[in-house]
Amino acid sequence: MKLHLKKIFNCLAITGLIFISVPIIAEELTPNHVSEEIEITVIATSDMHGHLTGWKYEDNEDTKDAGFSRVATLVSKTRANHENTLVIDNGDTIQGTILTDELFNGYMDKVHPIIEIMNYIDYDAMTLGNHEFNFGIPYLNKLKDAAKFPFLSANIYDKETGDHYVEPYIIKEFDDVKVGILSLTIPSVPLYDGGKDGVLDYEYKHLTNEAQKYVEILETQEEADLIIVAVHAGLDDPDAIDDSTEARLIAESYPNIDILLVGHSHTTVNEVINDVLVGQPSGHREAVQFDIVMTKENDEWSVSSKSATIHKLSDFDPDLEAEKIISYADEEAKLFLTDTIGVVTDDFQPKNEISGLAEGYLQDSAVIDLINNVQLEATGADVSAVALFSSYSDLKAGDINYGDIFKIYKYPNTLVKVEVTGEELKNYIEMSANFYEQYEDGDLSIGFDPNIKTYNYDMFQGVDYKIDISQPAGSRIVDLMHNGQPLKDDDILTLAINDYRYSGIGPTGIGLISGENIHHDSTTSLRSLIREHIQQKGTISPEVDNNWEIIGNNWDEDLRSIAINGFTNGSLEYPGWPISAFTEEDLLAQLIENNAKLIAENEELSLENSELTLENAELIIENAELETINSNLLKSNQELLEQNEIIDESNTQLETYNDEIGELLAAMTELLQDFNNR
Repeated sequence: MKLHLKKIFNCLAITGLIFISVPIIAEELTPNHVSEEIEITVIATSDMHGHLTGWKYEDNEDTKDAGFSRVATLVSKTRANHENTLVIDNGDTIQGTILTDELFNGYMDKVHPIIEIMNYIDYDAMTLGNHEFNFGIPYLNKLKDAAKFPFLSANIYDKETGDHYVEPYIIKEFDDVKVGILSLTIPSVPLYDGGKDGVLDYEYKHLTNEAQKYVEILETQEEADLIIVAVHAGLDDPDAIDDSTEARLIAESYPNIDILLVGHSHTTVNEVINDVLVGQPSGHREAVQFDIVMTKENDEWSVSSKSATIHKLSDFDPDLEAEKIISYADEEAKLFLTDTIGVVTDDFQPKNEISGLAEGYLQDSAVIDLINNVQLEATGADVSAVALFSSYSDLKAGDINYGDIFKIYKYPNTLVKVEVTGEELKNYIEMSANFYEQYEDGDLSIGFDPNIKTYNYDMFQGVDYKIDISQPAGSRIVDLMHNGQPLKDDDILTLAINDYRYSGIGPTGIGLISGENIHHDSTTSLRSLIREHIQQKGTISPEVDNNWEIIGNNWDEDLRSIAINGFTNGSLEYPGWPISAFTEEDLLAQLIENNAKLIAENEELSLENSELTLENAELIIENAELETINSNLLKSNQELLEQNEIIDESNTQLETYNDEIGELLAAMTELLQDFNNR
């Protein structure tokens, strides 16, 4: 049983009994007391999005930094060194790659390779993420039955019976330590997948309210010593309508939670909030490890230390046995991408004026017109809306395969056709136009609202319109025309959008449009429709009708030209995404900064030049001194030469004297001999 010292301490402090309890505690902790310890390790993944390995099928390359095959190695090494290891997944697991979405998800007669590799790794539990509902409840039930580990979520209830869809929590035991693992799912599921089979049969309740209920159950009824809460939601939710979707509130409200695992937002988290250790891997390239030390005092277990480590999966080699188990799926996916589906004559995205800022967000593009036209053809609707999911979404000139379709449409969405009034359509376009910040005098580029994701900015086909960004949000759409005539509020049109968008803005979402889906093909993915369109054409070329444009950006063209040239040549720095407008003040500040740098560099060069001049002067002096020394040496050498000449002359004279002396001695010898002979 977990001893809640914080609660007891607070209660005693309020009642004034804290002074009585102090000597009791001191008496219990005698010198002869021996405590027990146990270490528990948790390996957690989140937002793996169908990545079995590091293979990126759309690019035909191995990134060598991702996937469950590397998680398997991490888990194996951890279990070898830590006897008490738990392995948890935090959702958004089955969806996200060409392999999973095109070849396995939705197929009731196929085994899912993600479940197979997770069974091999021997996961203890998996939290349901919102993407688990992409393919409807019947398919999710099939996956649940195939898994050898439980799917968990405490806040999803059957509307009819009030029962949980899956178990809210599990209890794991290590010796006599009881570990409670509670899971929660972001309640926005109906906004994302309300149109999928069975999703609206369930209620998705407030995260924090359900956490409160079940943390109390874990403490009082289950007597858990360690409480781990796994929430498929980010700490914060920029799209939140209320606080029901934000996990931060759970940590702020319940310090008696030991570990909080979060997800969904694809960010890395390792921090402590209100004494709760919070961790999150950013996605399929990371995993988080929690290390907890439990100490037993007086027959009560409590957490004495806890820490989190974020692991990069690039640090681990893939588990070869794991890869062998799912090799059939890998081979099927690679074979699927060998077929050429068409030829593209030229790139579909316009060239970026500013590096890093996709022109497809600033003007109509062939990519958007292609997808919108496919939606119009498939549904026969009057108007279509679609988002540019990535700034890199493009069809490049040359042969293309299904991987190229995946690059321009990354989600497994299906189509919806719905009747809308002219007023509803205008409100929808206005909502999309909130993507842009309002233009202000002095702006030199368009700014974007950082709280609106690119995949929530739709561009429309079948109507002509202008977005006046000089006006506040909600009042920007002007000259809205349909078939050459101004669109009236009471006009009735049909609209083609994807099922994700319809769930968010339709009757079960925020109610921006009220009509029901009248398109009867709810199973064919948009990617498949795009593929069929290209296959029928054989060769496609970029076509743009420029039915919409941005106006109201009355910037100074000369200053903007200076800014653009600076961004291009690298002398000016353009802020990364998401970004506010680059302004005249920003330009002036950077020019002043650049000028200051040039002045500083010039001063440094001048200083270096002065130092070089001084060094040169010193060298000249040294050279002069050397020349003087050399001159003296030359003079001395000349004197030595002259002395040598004198010595040579002397030697010659001495030789002559020696010869003469020799001759005299010879003569004298002869004289002496003559004298003696006489």
